Amino acid sequence: MIDSYDFQNAFVSCDQHYWMLLSCAAEKCLPWANTWIGEGSLLGDSLTAGVQHQAETSYPTILSHLTGVSVYNAGIPKETAAQVAARMIRAPQQQPDDVSIIWVGRNGYEDKDAILSGVAQMVATLKPPRRFLILSILNSQRAFRGRKEYRAIMDDNAALRSRYPSNFVDVRAALVNSGDRRNPVDAASRVLDVIPPRFHADAVHLNSHGNEIVAREVYTRLATLH
Repeated sequence: MIDSYDFQNAFVSCDQHYWMLLSCAAEKCLPWANTWIGEGSLLGDSLTAGVQHQAETSYPTILSHLTGVSVYNAGIPKETAAQVAARMIRAPQQQPDDVSIIWVGRNGYEDKDAILSGVAQMVATLKPPRRFLILSILNSQRAFRGRKEYRAIMDDNAALRSRYPSNFVDVRAALVNSGDRRNPVDAASRVLDVIPPRFHADAVHLNSHGNEIVAREVYTRLATLH
């Protein structure tokens, strides 16, 4: 969200991909900043980028509206954790100085070790004090409780939570639990442990309602970072 405040921001090209730089005027700082946010990044795949032609309803855009801070969406569709990590490693001098929000693993969810390795590379590349959040991997509408994809993603998320307990944000659970229990479809989704269809743009990607839930979860957790 850009208004009349004196935003100081810049966009840094990184091998034709981009870092999102966070900044604000003193009057519009986030709750986890004193007077200046500094640089930050929203790294990920198409879940970060948003559905085609709907970038205005992606979670980074909604997070921008919640915070009043100008942001840049650095999601690249179809990228795996290893590919996102490679972007960071190629340009270590351009790493953000403040907060990174990492949402990877949906592509390549079958390979837990590759996800953990990619995330570990990203975290290691961050500049001290390495302030970051890691968002949970989403299961698709077809990956309900008991199916192979479901078990793999639950295993991935458990491993990420175990390795980064203070940085893990379970947006998947927040989406599942945001359904209306009085609604039969939402109630069935909760039993199956899948995200209610009302929050989906397709079987995997979120619509504006789903992205708002993610953005609010991230916004709340940003306040806990030190």
